[in-house]
Amino acid sequence: MNRTIAAAALAAALGLGAAAPAAATPLPKVHKGTFKVELEGVQRTSWTTEINSTEGCDLSIKGAGGETIRFRSKPTTVQVTWMGPTRVILRGRSVASLDLAATIRRHGRVDSSGEICSDGDGGGMPEAPDCGTRRSRRTVELSWPVRRSDLIAIEPDFNAPLGPFRTCPSGGISWPTLLDRRPDGRLVGAELPVADLFRHGKNITIARDKVVENQNGEQSTTTIRWTLSFTRVRGR
Repeated sequence: MNRTIAAAALAAALGLGAAAPAAATPLPKVHKGTFKVELEGVQRTSWTTEINSTEGCDLSIKGAGGETIRFRSKPTTVQVTWMGPTRVILRGRSVASLDLAATIRRHGRVDSSGEICSDGDGGGMPEAPDCGTRRSRRTVELSWPVRRSDLIAIEPDFNAPLGPFRTCPSGGISWPTLLDRRPDGRLVGAELPVADLFRHGKNITIARDKVVENQNGEQSTTTIRWTLSFTRVRGR
């Protein structure tokens, strides 16, 4: 009996009695912090249109205009959780959203000439343009796109209210389309690695983009520039 117990003890010591357990996968490091976030920027558009009549019963149209949108958010507290190389979670009161207040200044005019060969009353005189300065509010969300922990983007709320102008002519890219993506689908964002967010007490990043379009007799140029700042309140 003593020889049997001794043999079993020796086998256990040499690892012969059972397979060694597999090494546990290390958990990703988790960084948490609370930040004060502020966003401000400006978007400008200028446009012209010119369509010349080529045959009877058609109109020639000529016009031009532009608009400038200046937008700013109130300081908002956002919680950031960074897990692993790319997974980032942002939370505000519900989501990482910012309430933008925008001032929109628009001017534009379109003139037409020619003969319309159709019957009817023509619908009466067109309404006078309501160009000028208007104010608008909308909500946007912050996000690091999937698999991109070095670029932060802004996503407008798709449940956006109607624009503040009814009869003022416009052209080019409508506000707030260029906040997040260009017409070709490329993302508009600012370089801000998540590691830098936790390494420094304050980060300020700037996004810029420009779109030039020329089609169907209309030419337009739209530019955007926005600045986003993160100031750490607490967390490591």
